[in-house]
Amino acid sequence: MPRLVRYGIGYDTIDVPAASEHNILVVNIPDFCLPEVANHALALLLACAKKIVRLDRWVRAGQWGDRGGAFRPPFLSPMGQIHGQTVGLVGFGQIARQFARRLAALDARVVAFDPYVPPSRPPPSASNSSPSTRSCAAATTSRSTSPSPPRRAA
Repeated sequence: MPRLVRYGIGYDTIDVPAASEHNILVVNIPDFCLPEVANHALALLLACAKKIVRLDRWVRAGQWGDRGGAFRPPFLSPMGQIHGQTVGLVGFGQIARQFARRLAALDARVVAFDPYVPPSRPPPSASNSSPSTRSCAAATTSRSTSPSPPRRAA
């Protein structure tokens, strides 16, 4: 039997009914690249909080020289801190859970909302996480880690 292997999470990009009609087995790799996606999300959060791209452009433009003793770029303050901040996650699947563990290591508070995770089931990956719509509204930073839920017919 022919196989169609998707090296990624899910198979929403594959026409499964058409593959089935042609006796093609559709499979995926459900844990493909999870740690690296979580690492990349953390890298992006750090880059934003610490203004890495803007500082890099400032230095490359030659604006780092002495201007009467002022070496600080005017946009540097306020510099966002991560320790003690609240990060809100919309969606709490496998990637978001790994991302939450990384944030917990930085002493960031993680709150999450996922319509598919029942409130009675606490997130197993981060002891300081709680799925709550109200908590996500209070988050300092938020990140969507899931596609929109399917629309329901009215």
